[in-house]
Amino acid sequence: MIDWLMDIPQWVEFGLPLIQILAAVHVYRTGRNWFWIWIVLLFPGLGVLIYLLVEVVPRMGPIEIVNPILALLDWLNPRRVHARLQDALDRSPSVANKQALARWYASQKEFAEARKLLESCLTGVYKDDPELRLELAGLLLKAGEFKAAKPLLELNLAEAPAHEPQKRDSLLARIAEEQGDRKRAIELYERARQSGPITEEARVRLAMLLEAQGDRPRARELYTDVVRRMRTANNKYRREQLEWLMMARKRLKEAS
Repeated sequence: MIDWLMDIPQWVEFGLPLIQILAAVHVYRTGRNWFWIWIVLLFPGLGVLIYLLVEVVPRMGPIEIVNPILALLDWLNPRRVHARLQDALDRSPSVANKQALARWYASQKEFAEARKLLESCLTGVYKDDPELRLELAGLLLKAGEFKAAKPLLELNLAEAPAHEPQKRDSLLARIAEEQGDRKRAIELYERARQSGPITEEARVRLAMLLEAQGDRPRARELYTDVVRRMRTANNKYRREQLEWLMMARKRLKEAS
């Protein structure tokens, strides 16, 4: 017991630098302000603790109890997650279980399988469900199937105009952008902003369109807004929108 206690200073001596490096990498990979890297590196132990308490923990959102061993196994072998979702679907072929498996396929970029599952949901009482149509349209856009996505969004516009208008218009703007209709895309992104909160992706895409037509002040304003908003974003949303945060920072740097 005494020998074990005497080894603690050595563990601290070798473990602290590793913890500092991991924390610095976390700062970089999650797109946080780089001053945190200096705090983490200049104040061994204390800097890491401050970073976690001030920047990471308050933005964790709802905390889920996760078995770290199972989480590691799932990360190493995503098919374990697939097996659980497929088993749940086999036991109960509900819309919720189909959606869960479809989202897993989408996360693995297996869009054809995800599409089959979501399309199979659009039957019976869910035949005209606007939320399912919106999710399917979003999936089709990720798969590059813009022509297939557009009718679904237009149906929502005609039959359920009040359902998630900002998401619908952002997706329609993405289609217009892909088709080369910049003016229409800008109109739709602006309409989406007026309807409700939009993603940082939509803000950055709008900013790039404005920049392309010469409206650099408005574009810079939007890029700055993305960076500002992401400072207080929760960790989940930050991960989802990290690519667009980095793009906004890059554009601002190039403009300065």
